[in-house]
Amino acid sequence: MIFRKATQEDAKDLITLTHTAFLRYEREVGQRVKGVSETFDDILYDIENKYVLLAIDDNELIGAIRLEHIENIVYISRLCASENNKNINVGAMLLDKAKDLVSADALCLHTSTKISSLVMFYYKCGFYIESIKHDRGYPRGLFVCNLCEKDKIDYQLLTKNK
Repeated sequence: MIFRKATQEDAKDLITLTHTAFLRYEREVGQRVKGVSETFDDILYDIENKYVLLAIDDNELIGAIRLEHIENIVYISRLCASENNKNINVGAMLLDKAKDLVSADALCLHTSTKISSLVMFYYKCGFYIESIKHDRGYPRGLFVCNLCEKDKIDYQLLTKNK
């Protein structure tokens, strides 16, 4: 397996992976989610403006993570892995790579707290739930993985628009 930064040529495969992964998420939360409605232009925008790391095995895209710097944290806007490759922990490997790549005090993301497998996955990867909000019609936890000892970071303020 190789890990590399996405290019515009990866957009078609990335949109397919994202839509497939977020359709599963959408079914679990019981309502529409942004990842399913992303357009080709949305993907191209993220490739140009965020750090998009891909996991590729046997010339096939099997996972991706999108990282966005917000002051002293890195926000994960999308993490997805193909269903066939979950048993090799592609998501955990992408998170480990992200931790190695970034220079930040913490990694943060929002995800449903209704999906116990996701909650347990993020706990196993060193995250904890900072807070929960219901602004999208289901409980979304703000998950944080501290990369340093700072404890005075206002994660909710930094991620309020996410």
